[in-house]
Amino acid sequence: MLLSDEDLFTIGEGVWTSIADGFFEQAAPEDTKFEGKVVSAFVQITGDWEGVVSIRCSRALSETIASSMFALEPAELTDEEIYDAVGEIANMIGGGVKGIAEGENTLTIPVVAEGDEHVATVPGTTTENSVVAKVGNEPMLLQVSTRSSAAS
Repeated sequence: MLLSDEDLFTIGEGVWTSIADGFFEQAAPEDTKFEGKVVSAFVQITGDWEGVVSIRCSRALSETIASSMFALEPAELTDEEIYDAVGEIANMIGGGVKGIAEGENTLTIPVVAEGDEHVATVPGTTTENSVVAKVGNEPMLLQVSTRSSAAS
């Protein structure tokens, strides 16, 4: 699949503007320093093209996302709502990537993890696209990885 970093940014920007107001700007890779806990979400695409779409952001940005989705103040949100919202963003971006992928493909349900400085990876994949966006003052990392056997 030929997906450019610009394509990935455009998909992410479209998803962001569909759920929230505010800026979604492209940033430099060195701008991925997360403060505090980090929330990561993954969706896999399987079928004729196989890979993973992932996002990573701070807990603070995760709360902003959930607050926009559920029309609640951050203090009113549960962890489940925060994880659901971040998983849905990954799902929506994954749907955009799936739409570009050739052939018949299926999108899995999102997997979400939170922690301090955790490593989030899917073994057997190679990162093909990596984009950093700034949402307000918070970074969001968007990545598309191809399953190694499908990288040809």
